Amino acid sequence: MKGKRGLAAIFAISLPFAGVAEDSGKEKTPEQKAKSNFPPEIEKKLSEVVAKISEGKREVFAGQLKKEIGDVVKATGLGAEGSAALEAAAKEAVDHSLAEWTEKLAEMFRQNPGNQGTAEMATMLDQVLVQLSFYKDQEIVPKYVRPVEQSAWTEALKGALSPEQNAQWAKALEERDHDLKKQITEYLKPLIETMREQAQITLMGKADDAKLALDLTKERSAAVDELAKSLAKKNAETWGENAMKSLLLTDPAQRNARMRQGNFFPMNGGESIDPQMGWQEGLAMVLTREELAMLKAARAEKRKLRAAMMGRLLIAQFDAKVAFTAAQREQLLPIAERLVKEDENLVPEESSDDERDIGVQSLFAAGAKATPEELGKILDPLQCQHWKEAAGAEIAEEEDESPRKKQKPEDTKQPARPPEPEDFENALSDFLHAKTVAARKPVLATMLLEAEDAVRVGKLPPEAAARLQTAARGAAEGAIQQWRANAELSARSLVQGATAQNVKQRLAGLEDYQFGRAGVTEPESAPVWRETAKAALDEAQTASWGKEVAARAAFQEHTVDALLIGEFDRKFSLTPEQRAKLEPLVAAVVRDYSTDIERMFAGSRGAPWYFQSYSMFLPFAGVPEKDLKPLLGKEKWERWRASSENSNSQNYWENIQQLHKSRVNVNNK
Repeated sequence: MKGKRGLAAIFAISLPFAGVAEDSGKEKTPEQKAKSNFPPEIEKKLSEVVAKISEGKREVFAGQLKKEIGDVVKATGLGAEGSAALEAAAKEAVDHSLAEWTEKLAEMFRQNPGNQGTAEMATMLDQVLVQLSFYKDQEIVPKYVRPVEQSAWTEALKGALSPEQNAQWAKALEERDHDLKKQITEYLKPLIETMREQAQITLMGKADDAKLALDLTKERSAAVDELAKSLAKKNAETWGENAMKSLLLTDPAQRNARMRQGNFFPMNGGESIDPQMGWQEGLAMVLTREELAMLKAARAEKRKLRAAMMGRLLIAQFDAKVAFTAAQREQLLPIAERLVKEDENLVPEESSDDERDIGVQSLFAAGAKATPEELGKILDPLQCQHWKEAAGAEIAEEEDESPRKKQKPEDTKQPARPPEPEDFENALSDFLHAKTVAARKPVLATMLLEAEDAVRVGKLPPEAAARLQTAARGAAEGAIQQWRANAELSARSLVQGATAQNVKQRLAGLEDYQFGRAGVTEPESAPVWRETAKAALDEAQTASWGKEVAARAAFQEHTVDALLIGEFDRKFSLTPEQRAKLEPLVAAVVRDYSTDIERMFAGSRGAPWYFQSYSMFLPFAGVPEKDLKPLLGKEKWERWRASSENSNSQNYWENIQQLHKSRVNVNNK
């Protein structure tokens, strides 16, 4: 994650299967208990991953007990015979703990977090394989019996020591624990204060929601505020207690490394807490039954507004894949709003102020529930097909036509030969071909959709449609020519020094962001496209098409603006008047800087920047303080200034301004 982690990330775990680990101590529903069954190749890879992490964990466990034996000998003067007995017991204790630990690790993977598909699971397992040292060192498995807690160890230790030595060891443990707790307490103090500050920002937003919905006296408003402040303090202290437990259970070397880094993220099950814990119960003590009912109604109204916003967002996402007319969008909006309401992640029953990314796949999955009958009444057959594809139908990847990829079956049976010099170029060629296919795909899809849009609006005959499609392909190919040259230069530079023996491994380790979109030109401006479109469309058709394109862009812009204001409102509780005044200010920033923000966060987790919790608040950093501060008022302004969202946004904003300045200078030349 880029930028400063927010409150939810600090209160919670940060792992690929974080949600499973976090909930492991809670009673699960039958659906949650259900384990995923994977295809054979994934089962094989999963077994390999679990076995390798478990092998590393055995070393960690053994090292912990080896040190413990050394401490026992130092504190009690235990002889060689007693040490040998403890070493045997340590091996048995490690075996018992490791068996339980490994079983729970496999279960965590099998819970298949996030409804991942086969491809996503394979990718996650590959990522874990290259980070084995991280996973063996971290306390990622919750609630298991550790080696020092195993009866095989505790009984052996008790038996190996005389009564006097047992007393000496108990005293040594007490002193060790006292010194360690003192060290950890000092370390956690500033972190707990950060927890309190961030939790208070969250809860004061909830307090504002209540005060906006109800006509409370000054005294009762103060009581609601005091509830928020007291809960923030209590929840931060609870987090600190759990963090203490986690650090005490962590391997000393790993604990010291974390403490040197100056931050801390609990890794054991049970440490994570909800910063809003106790809020609803506390409100019930402050508000009357009638007021609670009014507040519930106000929340329902906010949920209705969110459903409308998410429905627009769903349509905007499909619009980019299908190309609706303005009339079609209006007809589709009620359907979209109904679909998103059915997804708790998109439109939760209760509003939460935690960091919340908006899942692109969640929107498309919601869209997949639209029936062919209702879509068929609004869209033409080709649009219905595009909707189905965008909604998650299995779309075959463009076939790789590289002859070296198409080995004959008998080729795979040949004995391995030593790599030859030309294998370097072959591997690089295959790599660049795959990258080029991936880079061309979205550009080509956009241009073909634009051609379809022109044909649909202009009601063009088949021969004109064919010419536009050909021109679209040519424009897409021309748009990536400079990128292709840049990609080859980058790839050669990044694998400099590689040999025929290791070039494939080096290439496989390169990240997508290292190639970016530098050099991809605007295909719509290509002469072949502009001239073909001009010849195919008359003046009236061109005007009609331009009107639809402009309406689509305006719908997208207004949807993004509404989303950003809605997310800011969710965090900082705006009045209707504040929303109305803030939206044009944010819209102006988005209009000017969206391209630059997109460049900085292009390709991040496969979603646009305004879907991501760490980047969606960036435009608010671009609103001048002289405008934003009086609009929010003193209290909200201070909460915004102290929030992790503002801190993260400010960290990026200077770089975004530099990108913007460079882009404007280039365009003005």
